[in-house]
Amino acid sequence: MEWQVLGVGFLMARLFTIKDNASKRSVMTALWDCVGELIPSGGLDITVAKESKTRLQEQRYHAMMNDISKQVEFDGRRFISKVWKVKLKDQFEHDLIAMGTPLSKPGSVTMSIDGCRVVQIPPESKEFRKAEASDFIEFLFAFGADHSISWSDPETQSQYREYFEREIGQ
Repeated sequence: MEWQVLGVGFLMARLFTIKDNASKRSVMTALWDCVGELIPSGGLDITVAKESKTRLQEQRYHAMMNDISKQVEFDGRRFISKVWKVKLKDQFEHDLIAMGTPLSKPGSVTMSIDGCRVVQIPPESKEFRKAEASDFIEFLFAFGADHSISWSDPETQSQYREYFEREIGQ
């Protein structure tokens, strides 16, 4: 069974993660016990959601976007990693919509305060679900293949070679 304590004191929250059918009963029993302990101190909010991305996934795609920012020119100029993050998330979201599988928490558009422009609000990668983060990393591998990116992280290089052989066939 896996669970984490988030926060301290009266703001304490517990995150319970069910990894497979075998762990379902033990996690639900622990959740039941937790609810029993906390209900006397007030109401509870319980949210059931697909597993969030891991910190390792987050570190991986940030490192990959940093490599891209150092190696790719767009429209005749280089952009910092922050700009590439916006551009890559936008393209990733666009591609998912085209495939009929939009992000669980998509970006949006709104009018500027003066009403003269459209403001694009990109999706937040911090809100990616685990599968979305995995798909984003695959998207970055594909982008890397198209732009001859040399990945700086040895593990990323190894996984890229596997991806390239599997997807590109070379």
